[in-house]
Amino acid sequence: MFQLLLYFFVLCFHASLCAYSGFEYPIDIVYLWVDGNDPEWLAIKNSYMMRCWRSDGKTDNRFNDHEELRYSLRSVARYAPFVNHIYIITMNQRPIWLADHPKITIVDHAEIFRNLDDLPTFNSHALESNIHRVPGLSEHFIYFNDDVFLGAPVQPEYFFVGDQLNVLFEKGLTPSGPPQENETVYRRALRNMNAFLDEHFIGEPRQRLCHAPFALRKSYIEDFERKFPHIFAINSSHRFRSEHDYTLTNGLLQYYWKYQGKIVFHPLGNMMVSLRRDEFFERTAQRLQRLKEKRPATFCLQDVMDNESILTKALLHQFLEGYYPEPAPWEKDHQV
Repeated sequence: MFQLLLYFFVLCFHASLCAYSGFEYPIDIVYLWVDGNDPEWLAIKNSYMMRCWRSDGKTDNRFNDHEELRYSLRSVARYAPFVNHIYIITMNQRPIWLADHPKITIVDHAEIFRNLDDLPTFNSHALESNIHRVPGLSEHFIYFNDDVFLGAPVQPEYFFVGDQLNVLFEKGLTPSGPPQENETVYRRALRNMNAFLDEHFIGEPRQRLCHAPFALRKSYIEDFERKFPHIFAINSSHRFRSEHDYTLTNGLLQYYWKYQGKIVFHPLGNMMVSLRRDEFFERTAQRLQRLKEKRPATFCLQDVMDNESILTKALLHQFLEGYYPEPAPWEKDHQV
């Protein structure tokens, strides 16, 4: 009972802080989510993958579900009470633990794609090219992957500063130039991004974006789409990641806005931990412990495990349950 009261006190305290933050516009959150363990979804994916000659659709760890979404949503409930509404984009699925709640809406792929012939899709680049079409989405919104979490209280100004968007860049550079043999299609998508930016703006080395929540504005994306509709059409047409994709929301839009003076660099703390196979269990445990001690504003838990990573999967669940022990209001276990 004491922990529950303390949890609600923290929520009220952070809500009061945000009430005085001075940010007057609603901010929504958009998630992309899939339950890659669903047999029906797997059967559909595999049937289309057999027809696809070049993709990284076989990288199943990108589709695995370890209930990260449940805990990412808990992090939002705890550390970002200012959020107006949460949209979860998925393909005819719903988390079994998610109850009906006025703050959450499930959005099917068919609701946001202009060309329904592009569906079904298993390509995050395609989905990211359509997230601004979510019905009812606010002008200001934050794009979350389900492996991204809030680790400490955040304010609206951590993401939006006036007409500018906060972007977190890493030190490492994105690949550019001709494609390399045997590289992933994701790296080719980054090369396509750089080739486009070099042609239309300026040729320069470009840093990678952090694996973190992305601050976006609907009208800014619509403006880019009016100028370069072919990028959205190309991404949307690929059911799996393709060597012809562009990394739209993970670099292309941000650099385009940077050249327009619409980007600001706020010192928002971020960390990333890659969850590898059990062979690296001790290293993973140490990094998760460091994450608990530092408690950055945002962090990412990247799944690069294989199917035999039993110990690491158990460690991940233990970490998430320890970091976010209280159910969110939209969880079935929370509702009486």
